[in-house]
Amino acid sequence: MKPITVALTPEAASRWRIRGFQIAWGLALYFYFLEYASRSASPVMVQHLMAAFGTAAIGISAILGTYYCFACLTPTRGEA
Repeated sequence: MKPITVALTPEAASRWRIRGFQIAWGLALYFYFLEYASRSASPVMVQHLMAAFGTAAIGISAILGTYYCFACLTPTRGEA
């Protein structure tokens, strides 16, 4: 049995390349924004979080570590 083959036109191939380019840049932008937001928000909020939760810096680091793990794993699990 022969496999079915279909030739792509140059226009269709060009559209697939452009779409792949857009997806790659979109993913890069998403992870860059996630990294930027997580790095810039934490130092600003630490004093407020320590007062709100009534804990020391080690407790806040545990909370933020859990958040970072969750934030990184959520897109891979499809919960975003």
